[in-house]
Amino acid sequence: MKIEIATITPYMAEKLLKSNIQNRRVKLHQIDSLKRDILSGNWKENGDAIRIHQNGTLMDGQHRLMACVSANVPIKTIVVSELDDDVKSTIDCGVKRKYNDHLSLRGFSYSTQIASTMTLLIGLAHNSASVIASTYSERDKFLENHPRVIDSAAKCHKAFKGVHSILSAVHYIGCYLGKETKANEFVNVWKTGDKTYYGDPAHFAREYLIKNIGNAKNINIAFKNRLIVHSWNKFSNNDPLFRSVAPDTYCIPNWNKNCL
Repeated sequence: MKIEIATITPYMAEKLLKSNIQNRRVKLHQIDSLKRDILSGNWKENGDAIRIHQNGTLMDGQHRLMACVSANVPIKTIVVSELDDDVKSTIDCGVKRKYNDHLSLRGFSYSTQIASTMTLLIGLAHNSASVIASTYSERDKFLENHPRVIDSAAKCHKAFKGVHSILSAVHYIGCYLGKETKANEFVNVWKTGDKTYYGDPAHFAREYLIKNIGNAKNINIAFKNRLIVHSWNKFSNNDPLFRSVAPDTYCIPNWNKNCL
């Protein structure tokens, strides 16, 4: 086995990829995420290696090399070569650290809720209920720009079972848009069940979820998120809500990609 620190140029990466004859299915979103880190200067030499078999075939590192080619920028990394066949089954067997693990290691309380709240905030900014792929460095930058997400996560922790993170996201957006008092009132309704006015949307949504708690077929997490976002949009304008039909649009006015 040979170990070295090398600067891999796009040409070298392309050459190594030609020997990529037996590897995992390529994940395009992973390539795009790595590419963004390379182009933004956030590529880190973290000890992860490009692994090469003794016959020259690539064993590990295809996504990093493809990102290097796509970005057309060299990357510095450890390269381990001349590996034997019997190590193949041991590659990538460790448990990958999630973003909440990174937050926990840095001493954050409520790390899981902070991480999931950030995911929801990024999705809402894109008007998407689906997870928007983002790198850890991009999430770090988001948290740097929006440190009060931590306060919202703490405030909404255990506010209402199963919807802590979407409540944190809605609360943060309300505060960000200058409606902190209203955001606090919204969360308080979810915590206490106390109605603030006739047709209170937060109270309606809360009671609806309680009554339908066993209806897993129709009341999934996507529906809950849409209903809570819809109830906030009504609540923030002092409008009533009497129906559980959430609109197809998944957004909060004035929270968009420019806010990220």
